[in-house]
Amino acid sequence: QLYQKNGKQIWVSMTARAVRDDEGRTVCYEGTAVDITVRKNVEQLLESERETFYGILQKAPYGVVLISNDGSYLYVNPEFTTITGYTLEDVPTGREWFAKAYPDKDYRKYVAGEWKKDIKTRGVNKIFNVLCKDRVTKEIEFRSASLDDGRAFSILLDGTERKRLEEVLRES
Repeated sequence: QLYQKNGKQIWVSMTARAVRDDEGRTVCYEGTAVDITVRKNVEQLLESERETFYGILQKAPYGVVLISNDGSYLYVNPEFTTITGYTLEDVPTGREWFAKAYPDKDYRKYVAGEWKKDIKTRGVNKIFNVLCKDRVTKEIEFRSASLDDGRAFSILLDGTERKRLEEVLRES
């Protein structure tokens, strides 16, 4: 970072080398300086936006999972772990998630088929019974979508309590 005479701060990328004579004595230095202020400002803006979006995902009241093209789970937010009990280490791939969350093979096959069918349709709600890490089954609502680069994400909402309250209301 440098300051111009007017006090404005700028970013500069500099390269320099020593020019030597035949005896190896330094004669002068030559180099270039390029103003990279615009690039640095864009980098800082992108970093700030990244931190903002990461903060949103970390604090979101919904579970969020980001899935790579090959089915690896790239990210699960804290609410995903709160809802299901599973961390990224517990379910590093979709295959491991489905095996743990849906231990009944027939139900697992059904859920996987529904997920694959609807992943291209943005925002379709699906409700599945999920076996959580603590061995409690919860009714969880999923919304999944594909990203332009082929990755996918799912948003989870625990509907177990809502369902219980609806049953209490119905009974009353």
